[in-house]
Amino acid sequence: MIDCQLMEPHLRGHPTAGRINRYLAALVAAIGLTIGTIGTVVVASAASGAALTCRASMSNAAPKQRSSTDVLVSTASRADVTTTANYKTTKTVKTAKATVGGRATLRYHISTATVGFTVVVGVVVTSGGKSARCSTKFVPQAR
Repeated sequence: MIDCQLMEPHLRGHPTAGRINRYLAALVAAIGLTIGTIGTVVVASAASGAALTCRASMSNAAPKQRSSTDVLVSTASRADVTTTANYKTTKTVKTAKATVGGRATLRYHISTATVGFTVVVGVVVTSGGKSARCSTKFVPQAR
């Protein structure tokens, strides 16, 4: 159970503190986090049994040649992210670390990629000895 008195000293003895504790405990359980306190700071971390998630999309799924598009990744906080764009004649790999909020943005310059060829971008995220995969795609357009 989370103790609101530890989190916020001004809640000590407040009539809604018990309700807040129950609400926070239910919220934490629903999203699979564990909570601890360090002084008055609340620390949340993924439960050890929680699955690592991976979601990816493109900022522009139909970029023109000689432009750029971003792979937008959503995953766990501070996860390592590797993307591989599989062009018609080559592969391009990029790496990043997700933010505390679990977001990573990796920019791909389209150059003269083959117009009309679907470029599949594979994404692998790793954190805490776990990994997850997802993918997205884009189709280069004539300039």
